[in-house]
Amino acid sequence: MPVTELGNGRKYVVGRLQSRPEFDNQFGSLTVDYAKRSQEEPGCELFEILPSISGERSFVIVEVYVSEEAHAAHCASPHYIAFEEVISKMCSKTYFEQAWAEKVVTYDNE
Repeated sequence: MPVTELGNGRKYVVGRLQSRPEFDNQFGSLTVDYAKRSQEEPGCELFEILPSISGERSFVIVEVYVSEEAHAAHCASPHYIAFEEVISKMCSKTYFEQAWAEKVVTYDNE
C-alpha cells in the first residue's frame, strides 16, 4: 500500500550534455574534475556525470542538494561558472530539468 509523506526539501537536477566531436578527448577529463569539486561542496548529496548508454558523445548529469540554497551556492561557485563557459563552447546540446522533493511516496510490502 502506498504511503505519502512530506518531502525532505531536496533539490534534484538531471541534465544531458552532448559534446562536439572535436572536443571528445578533452570533455571527459573536464567533467571528472568538475564533478569532484561539486561533490565536495557543502549541501551536495550527489553529483555524477555519467556517459550515456545511448553513446553519441552524450553524458547524463544527476545532482542532489539538501536545499535550494545549496544549489544556489553551487551555481555561484568559481568551478561552476568556469564549467558553464566551457560547455557553451564544447557542447552541441545541453538540457537540464529541476525538481523538488515535496512529497515522497513509499510502498510497504506487508
